[in-house]
Amino acid sequence: MITEIQIDILVQKWAKLQRSQISGQIPWVGHHLIGRSNRLLRHDLSNILICTLEEHTKIHCGEISDKYYITDYLNEMKNVNYKTYLQESFLSEQDFYKERKQTIINSIKNLGE
Repeated sequence: MITEIQIDILVQKWAKLQRSQISGQIPWVGHHLIGRSNRLLRHDLSNILICTLEEHTKIHCGEISDKYYITDYLNEMKNVNYKTYLQESFLSEQDFYKERKQTIINSIKNLGE
C-alpha cells in the first residue's frame, strides 16, 4: 500500500536533485505553492517551488512571495474536489497514488540522464 508520506519523500528527493527556482542555489526543500492539505495537488510537481532552506523560511515569513509561481492550472485545480476528481477519473485512491508515485519516479530518472 502506497502512503502520502512515501510520496512526500519522493517529492523532496526530486526537489533536491535540482536548483532553487528563486536563486539557482543548491536547494533544500520543495515548497508547496498550494498547501499540502490539498490532496489533489499535494504531489503534483507543478505545485512544488524548489528553494533553499533560507528561501523557504522567507516564504513562510512573507519576505519572499510565492504567488508569482502559481499558474492558472494550479488556480483551477485547487478548487477541484479530490473525491469527485477520483470518481470522474475512475481512480481509486491507491491508483491515484500509484500514478503520482510513478510520475515522480520518472521525473527523478529523467534528471539523472
